[in-house]
Amino acid sequence: MIKNLTYNYHDAILETISLEHTDLVLTIALYSIFYPNMLQIQFTISGITNIITCEKWIVEVTLAFQEENEATSGARINEIDLDKNNQNQLLVSIDSIKTVKLNYEYFTEILNPTTCS
Repeated sequence: MIKNLTYNYHDAILETISLEHTDLVLTIALYSIFYPNMLQIQFTISGITNIITCEKWIVEVTLAFQEENEATSGARINEIDLDKNNQNQLLVSIDSIKTVKLNYEYFTEILNPTTCS
């Protein structure tokens, strides 16, 4: 069964990123034009099989965080989408960083009850 994404991540802000074993956890503030209630999502990508690619991408994202304007809390997301040609591949595109293709087992999108920064 192919699962669709629940939210539109275009122009959202990646606030935090962490990797625990083969699970990548992204905290994302959704774009307020699409979601005026300032929703924050915990997006977990589990069972990543191309972990070295993921680790290299995290380094690039971390560097982007450091280069962002101080008024911004994180990196801007161009898109997060499912690869149309590979049902177990997720495409993640962040400003100024090459799009990463993550091979995964499953993902979850959990709405955080807190307000975004």
